[in-house]
Amino acid sequence: MNYLDCVRYADDSRDGGDGECLRQRIDVSAMVDSAAICAAVSACADQSARVLVELYGSIERPLCLRSIVDCCRERFSYLEICDCTSLLGSNYVRVLAQENTVRGLLVKKLLHLCAESSDREQCVIYELALRELLLRFAEVDGDIS
Repeated sequence: MNYLDCVRYADDSRDGGDGECLRQRIDVSAMVDSAAICAAVSACADQSARVLVELYGSIERPLCLRSIVDCCRERFSYLEICDCTSLLGSNYVRVLAQENTVRGLLVKKLLHLCAESSDREQCVIYELALRELLLRFAEVDGDIS
């Protein structure tokens, strides 16, 4: 499985970072917002263990892993979140591709490039670029949590 992004948090002032390693997979397909994802990640908390969380499933908006880590970091001594989600088939992306804006043109071009490519790794790179662009647009719009 290719991770699109990984974020690590380690609090060296607490014990547990070198303890047992707990791996959790969370399907975020049905989660409607980052608060729901934060709650699901928080439910995996264990102060005495290293917790590795893999998020997977289809999402409607790009995830900001740093925001997710920031919202639940107090519950962990060590947390690593890896994003294995898929954004390309979302309604959000399809709607954006119809916009007559710079953002819409960029989304449309990246979707076209991915559709034309037979190389899975290249599609991952296109999706990473799309996510980064959408997160940057959201930051400019003040629409990121």
